[in-house]
Amino acid sequence: MTQKLQELLIVPSPSPKDSLGSKGILSTGVAGPIKLRVETLKDNLAGFIVALNELIANIPNINEPFKLEEIQLVLEVNAEGSLQLVGGVKVGASGGITLKLTR
Repeated sequence: MTQKLQELLIVPSPSPKDSLGSKGILSTGVAGPIKLRVETLKDNLAGFIVALNELIANIPNINEPFKLEEIQLVLEVNAEGSLQLVGGVKVGASGGITLKLTR
């Protein structure tokens, strides 16, 4: 019998601003790994996807010479298991969840 995973360990990413004494967007204020209930993350991800579907449902098709084929979003998981869109992410950023939506 397989046991169902109840919790995940999430390691917060330090923000470059943390060293200056202020909180950055990727900062949690928590020094070590965080135990997060899988059910909480599952529910929050499902809620985020529902809201995202509402946002993008009416995006019109873009005609020639260009077309929208893909939307890529990066989400951060905070200490409470909430999901947040991460803005201004540079190439090479680590952590979080990446959603790639393709038409």
